[in-house]
Amino acid sequence: TVQPVKTPKTAPTGEQPTGSVGTEFVIPSPTNVDPKQPVRIEFQITAPTHDTKATITFEIVNFRQEVPLKKGQTVTITLNIPAGKLSMEKNIPPVIITSAEPIQVVAVLHIGDYAQTIEVPSSTQTGVEYYVVTPTGKSPHDDKEIFIVNYGNTNDVVVRPTAEVVFKGTKYPAGSKINIPFAPFKVYYIQSKGDLTGTKVVGKNPFAVFSGYSSPQGVTLYYRISTPLVPTSRWGTTYLIPSMAFPGSSDTVYVTTFQSTEVDYQVGDNKKSEKMKPGQVMKIAIPEAKTLSIKATHPIMVVYYHTGGKKGDKTYEPNIININDNTKYAKRYRITGNPNLEKNAVLLIIKPSAAPQLKFDGHPLPNIEWKPIPGTDYSWAKYEFGNEPVSHTVEHPDSPFGLVVLGYSKTSEPQKHVTAQPTKTPKTVTEKVA
Repeated sequence: TVQPVKTPKTAPTGEQPTGSVGTEFVIPSPTNVDPKQPVRIEFQITAPTHDTKATITFEIVNFRQEVPLKKGQTVTITLNIPAGKLSMEKNIPPVIITSAEPIQVVAVLHIGDYAQTIEVPSSTQTGVEYYVVTPTGKSPHDDKEIFIVNYGNTNDVVVRPTAEVVFKGTKYPAGSKINIPFAPFKVYYIQSKGDLTGTKVVGKNPFAVFSGYSSPQGVTLYYRISTPLVPTSRWGTTYLIPSMAFPGSSDTVYVTTFQSTEVDYQVGDNKKSEKMKPGQVMKIAIPEAKTLSIKATHPIMVVYYHTGGKKGDKTYEPNIININDNTKYAKRYRITGNPNLEKNAVLLIIKPSAAPQLKFDGHPLPNIEWKPIPGTDYSWAKYEFGNEPVSHTVEHPDSPFGLVVLGYSKTSEPQKHVTAQPTKTPKTVTEKVA
């Protein structure tokens, strides 16, 4: 049995990794897997600040491995899983990763020719109250999903779904109350054909919630689009968002409240205001080349849904990205290049007067095109960097700034942001934003 770390540590003050950093991670096992498809999970584990040792445990295949790490080192561990063991009816235990010093974990799930990078929150990123977002799927038959992930304590969680759901084989109507007791390191899965956006999930002790959608059973090409949600304790009031939509397309931003809130927002030069009720979710379209700024009277959650599209003969798949509010901006970020991506890039958000002092690996940024964010005193730009598998720093001596990592790759299914890993032998070639 893996014991929880009682006093989790985080990265040094002033430095913000492009992913969750901590000492305890719980990764849900994949579900609805065709038993004929080979399955493997790759864990990219980085020690950003100290030498340490990580321990990986996956009980269903009797897997346990200790991984020594030097400061700044990234190690990839591959775990092969018999697909016949993976089914939501079997209460599959999660993968558990712990360490003595802070680490960063990115999990890459491969099922046949499908690949999905899973952003993994540490125990320090969890909370006790969440609101769910499940974007419109690729197909009206897609399954909307909620994964509830418990850490090292027992827990009692209450779910109030906004649509009929199936939990442990039982149907519960919209508006019902589902009480779920949790043992340590337990994961439960809730599924629906309806939209679960606005579903409230509350627990006695901190836990994590993933939400999104996946392909219905029986389709030839498996896919799953999901992200860990931000607990209400970590919501903010001011957000700045450059569009990531492809030419000729539009993406969607979901804004969620947990109390009565007035939200002022501006898409390009178009200003609007909305009075929102507790638990309400508002959708805002953000077309290609536009920006979105949001200011709320009380904390809100902002989730960006990249809707995908086509560019020439290439298809771009959907993706879900959590957006940080401007109080989460930092003066220094640590990012990692991925050699399997065609392009690695960052979106930078900073005040124009401070932009010239930004540095990448200690050197000034080359001339890049800075664009204003209307209605604010900030600007944004995209900077592409190499795909060598090494750690990079982006920093400013005085001013906190926003950063989003993007990756473009040719794979057969969608990738998450930060450090996406492509499928090595895809049957169909598409290009994605990571």
